[in-house]
Amino acid sequence: MTTHCESQQEPPVSTTVTISPSTCSLSGSPPFRAITEHECTASKPIWALVRLFTDFSGGIEIRDPLRKHRRIGGGSTIFADEWDEEALDLEDTELVCLEPGQKFSTSYTISVVPKADGLKASDIRHMVPGNTYEITLRKRRWRWMFEDEMAQDIDEDERRAILKKREAVEWKVDCQVNFRANKLHKL
Repeated sequence: MTTHCESQQEPPVSTTVTISPSTCSLSGSPPFRAITEHECTASKPIWALVRLFTDFSGGIEIRDPLRKHRRIGGGSTIFADEWDEEALDLEDTELVCLEPGQKFSTSYTISVVPKADGLKASDIRHMVPGNTYEITLRKRRWRWMFEDEMAQDIDEDERRAILKKREAVEWKVDCQVNFRANKLHKL
């Protein structure tokens, strides 16, 4: 599924979510990844600070259609009083320049082992072999601007500093892809 942004505040990108491979092995081999691809739809280049996926899958959700589309795995372990959206936007980001039609991808590997020192179960803990599940990406959050809005001949550190001062823009993506969980294979 591809979503195009319409508001002027949102970055001019289309977003697609795919998976690799097409099924999830509950043994973890081969690794199962959710991949987002953002393509610049503007007629001029943009610069963006793009938040990457962390060990807690920030943004990626795994849902079970057989359980009323309830979320399974893929959740953050950060408690509400410790949640600092600003800090997350600035810590695990990549500075990206996208020319018109150029694409940028991020990926998240679905975890088959407990994360965060046992505070959170693996992403696949509640999966049943043979069942179908959904991976959704509800929204994205970037700091961005058009290249011609920035001063000319500045280095990447200066571009990053300029973007850090911009307000982060959050927009709905609502991309979804379905996959099947495979049985564990014994060696």
